[in-house]
Amino acid sequence: MFNDNNEFDTTAQPGEIVEKFNEYNAENDNRYTLEINEEKKWVKISLEDKETPENDFLVKVKFFKLPDEVEGQDPRYRVKFARKRGNYMNWTDTFKEVRETAFDGYFIATQNQ
Repeated sequence: MFNDNNEFDTTAQPGEIVEKFNEYNAENDNRYTLEINEEKKWVKISLEDKETPENDFLVKVKFFKLPDEVEGQDPRYRVKFARKRGNYMNWTDTFKEVRETAFDGYFIATQNQ
């Protein structure tokens, strides 16, 4: 099932998405921890807020290569952000900010939208 708040299509390579998040993280005092598993094609993003532990969250980001629609077209990927545990509102606020800054222009409408 497609969720337009957590799943997006992009022509950016998965490494480029990770790089953009790393840039965002550096601009925000490296608050987030990234764990990358290239073999399984996922990244885990976590926040551990020592001052306010109830703000913690863990999100798994998976990358799925979509079938080529037209020969010669840039490959498209579906990027799925799934909160695994922690503060839903803090993740939602963080993700909204990341989409509007670091990922601005990176996500495109899917065929389901």
